[in-house]
Amino acid sequence: MNNEIKRIERLKRASFSFLPLEDLTPDHLQQWIDSEVKRILPSSVNRDLSLISAVLNVAIKRWNWLEKNPLLGVDKPKNPPHRVRRISEEEIGRILAALDYVENERMTTQRQHIAVGFLLVLETAMRQGEIWKLEWSDVNLDRAFVTLHETKNHDSRDVPLSKRAIELLEKLMPDSPQGRVIKFNQDSCSTIFRRVVNQCGITDMTFHDSRHEATTRLAKKLDVASLCKVTGHRDLRSMMIYYNPTATELAKRLD
Repeated sequence: MNNEIKRIERLKRASFSFLPLEDLTPDHLQQWIDSEVKRILPSSVNRDLSLISAVLNVAIKRWNWLEKNPLLGVDKPKNPPHRVRRISEEEIGRILAALDYVENERMTTQRQHIAVGFLLVLETAMRQGEIWKLEWSDVNLDRAFVTLHETKNHDSRDVPLSKRAIELLEKLMPDSPQGRVIKFNQDSCSTIFRRVVNQCGITDMTFHDSRHEATTRLAKKLDVASLCKVTGHRDLRSMMIYYNPTATELAKRLD
């Protein structure tokens, strides 16, 4: 079940969802927003509102069930600043050790698959979900790319593989490559990763921060247009959220 379906299932239980559409007012939605921001992050509420707005706009434009989107009369919560968390080599080393990663061995256990998935994000800037959904039939090591069919923005894309990324995939390759590259459930892997990060004494770090780290590293090797093709961002503004160089790193590039 993808994130949008999960969000729809949750919104079906919201207080305003039981109202006839013609009775839905900005006040109903504002009350729901005010209660939600006490429970979840503002950014999560705004993602919910984007989905609600899309549904309401279809009701207006296609079905003529409404004349005006009631969301136009609400105060949306302000998103927090974008994360700029970088991951150090020392932190990477501690995490890999805790996940039983061994450089010159084939990876077979769940913890080792998590370690390779983590390293693949750092090497390719793919999203966690993209890697966990990757099938061996979509992996082309000879031509050094993988094909992603199901992405966050619903576009398919080919992601180039560095020599290091190919080595990592080879660590997971079974004798008869078929099915998922990472054969363990994403949710359970995410739970294990969070526990490992806490056990390592690493603070304020998420798995998704590895995509920020990867994008920043790849920016040293690729031009902007190529980087957007690799990461799957449709415009420079959205891609820049994931580009977080330090001032020291930028200073080194000046000399």
